[in-house]
Amino acid sequence: MDNWEKRNFSDESDSDSENSLSDDEDESSPLARAAPRSKDVPPVNENMTGLLEEEDEHIVPQRFQPSLASDYPLPSYVGPSTAPSPPPAADGTSSFSFQQKRSERPVDPPNERLLARPGELFSHLTNVDRIKFELGDGESGFIDSFDKYEFHKQLIKNLTDLGVTEPTAVQKATWYIMLKKYRYSLAAQAQTGSGKTFAFLVPLIQRVFEIKEMMKANKSTKPKNAPIGVIFVPTCELVNQITENAEHLAKNMDVSVTSSKGKRHVFREGTDLHVTTMGGMMYALSTDEKRKHPLIQLSNVYLTVFDEVDKFFNDHDTRTQSLSVLERVQENPNARIFAFSATFGGDVVEFMERDGYFRIMDSEIIPPSIDHKTFILQPHQAQTAIISLLRHLKKQNNGELPQILIFANRRVTCDVLCFHLATYGFPAVSLTSKWGRVTRNKVANSFARGQKKILVCSDVLAPGIDWVVDVVINYHLPPNHQFDRFNHRIGRTGRAGNRGTVYSFFYDAYNIRDQINADDFAQYLMDHGFSVPKKLQEFHEYYRRKEQERTEGAEEEWSMKFEFDEPDLSRFD
Repeated sequence: MDNWEKRNFSDESDSDSENSLSDDEDESSPLARAAPRSKDVPPVNENMTGLLEEEDEHIVPQRFQPSLASDYPLPSYVGPSTAPSPPPAADGTSSFSFQQKRSERPVDPPNERLLARPGELFSHLTNVDRIKFELGDGESGFIDSFDKYEFHKQLIKNLTDLGVTEPTAVQKATWYIMLKKYRYSLAAQAQTGSGKTFAFLVPLIQRVFEIKEMMKANKSTKPKNAPIGVIFVPTCELVNQITENAEHLAKNMDVSVTSSKGKRHVFREGTDLHVTTMGGMMYALSTDEKRKHPLIQLSNVYLTVFDEVDKFFNDHDTRTQSLSVLERVQENPNARIFAFSATFGGDVVEFMERDGYFRIMDSEIIPPSIDHKTFILQPHQAQTAIISLLRHLKKQNNGELPQILIFANRRVTCDVLCFHLATYGFPAVSLTSKWGRVTRNKVANSFARGQKKILVCSDVLAPGIDWVVDVVINYHLPPNHQFDRFNHRIGRTGRAGNRGTVYSFFYDAYNIRDQINADDFAQYLMDHGFSVPKKLQEFHEYYRRKEQERTEGAEEEWSMKFEFDEPDLSRFD
């Protein structure tokens, strides 16, 4: 451990510390309160374990410069032009095409953000020994190369254009089930950053193509607004990400990809594969006085994918909507369901049991490429700690900030924390569920392109987002009753075998709302091979010792009671 991690710091101001880590809107005083305007450095308590600035380095607030609209460049719109139209071609037809079929439109080269970036530990992700099969027909297998199945040649080309040359272990197993065991549904649980997106996109696009070819051979048709496959994702950011990947993989394959972006479900050219949130699907299925018919039909859906499936059953409303859509999809006797996530719930399994399903599990939920460090703080020390940590990361990275994702539990904390960071010279942007779709897209794109180095967000970005993130900071740990979010959060870094670092702030104070207790957090860190701070380790050992004493005392008390109440059986001899 370097000297920086041994430093102390303290803010002994008279203001009340904030102990609430909830995301409630009615709480007015967030943990990340407004930054001080004084240039004085808070006094140092040498007995406090935590983070500390250099003794000769003062935290000097800088004037906050609000982000301008120019920070988020939008694609330029080319309006009507007064230039003359091009002359007609030699055959008399106009050389200016006003309408093109989707398959005839020019396809841009793949976005650099889609390119595979395997890290030094990528070979670990291809090891199939970690994959376990359950249920189904009892057979297991892998498609470990492109020549083990008759993939469409264009699909292979589209994959190799992205730099994909070898599938990961979860992809090998998933491709086998979805392509060779297509009579079964699938529940797949794998570690974050292991390639779950291509695990379902590749076989899904291949199967959609095969079904369309079979329909052509049988001279059967389907309505234009009736997709063959539907992908459900929890957030609009994932809609954009999955759609972009699907459009590239399906180009030149006569597979039409649509999405719920902007909630303008226009299927004039037809749809074969539709990517949507549950809210977007409910909007497309709804009718009113102005719209007598739904915008989409589910009668021809054969393949349904739930990405980050546990997010669809977190609350009552989303669960009710998900079950309603699943019931409509299951009206098709040939419909199959494929559920993917790093953490898994049991609700969706009920709909898979009708025709049987396979279960794929990865024995390692947390990738070994992630390094985790915990800092034990008092709540009022959080602001000083985050500034000190960012300065350390900048110094460690040769004066350049890495891509940093900061998680907080409360939406108001995300906003206030952005102002606090900007005041001390670390411009940041905030992204929470309260922002509209357009704003969220602008902010997300600015971070994904590297234009912004620090993004402060709520758990809206915890599941699924595949960005280049070097460091994840848990300003708050996830709520105790939803601590499975922790796996999703730390999974934003260390992806595809690349190394990543996670820092978590654990607040040593009473009445911290919803924070996991010290013993359970220490046990979680040990279960996943992360280092445990000495203070947490001591508390864990103390708690276990007391638990053992209580258990032994209860056993002794029960034994004495049983001996006292034991009847005399000698009279039956």
